[in-house]
Amino acid sequence: MSSFGLVACNLAGWHIYKRAFEVAAGIAPNSETLATFDGTYLKPEPDNPVDPNAILFMLRGVKLGYVPAKLAPLVKTLLDNGYVLTPRCVDVTQTGFVYFELWMKSYAP
Repeated sequence: MSSFGLVACNLAGWHIYKRAFEVAAGIAPNSETLATFDGTYLKPEPDNPVDPNAILFMLRGVKLGYVPAKLAPLVKTLLDNGYVLTPRCVDVTQTGFVYFELWMKSYAP
């Protein structure tokens, strides 16, 4: 079994949840600190009042933001069909944007 990169994009809503990360982790987020954390995962949020396709980006039970709305239906479909998607933080810009990659496990026959 191997993994391959599916997409790289920004983390939607990070500016709202940044403080929760700082409190939970006890550190300020940057590229190095986010990259050292394991335990990132995606969690569908079907009861989201704005978007029933919303997919949360979680770190050890703490909400960090969302998969961008344009990608959420695709990601939701993959998750609903049993694909294993692993988010990885790859960059935090000077202006505070968090970029991440989604990795998908591929199963060789």
